Amino acid sequence: MREVVVREGKGNKDRVTVLPENLITPLQRQLEKTQAPHDADLAQGLGLVYLPNALAVKYPNAARAWGWQYVFPSSAAVTTC
Repeated sequence: MREVVVREGKGNKDRVTVLPENLITPLQRQLEKTQAPHDADLAQGLGLVYLPNALAVKYPNAARAWGWQYVFPSSAAVTTC
């Protein structure tokens, strides 16, 4: 559908915008680049992301699923309390 969904943006609102044609290939490359470290994290028992609202309870394995991962993840390790 060539759309970008921004979750919990300004004003804590979700927004949908158009994905320009000239960004599709670079975005696909970024996703490929991001998936390798995610797979390595999963192998180490890591790779979880925060899920909004009660989704973590409803879908207990979704936090590790590729579809929920960040497109531009931090290179620094993040720990939670």
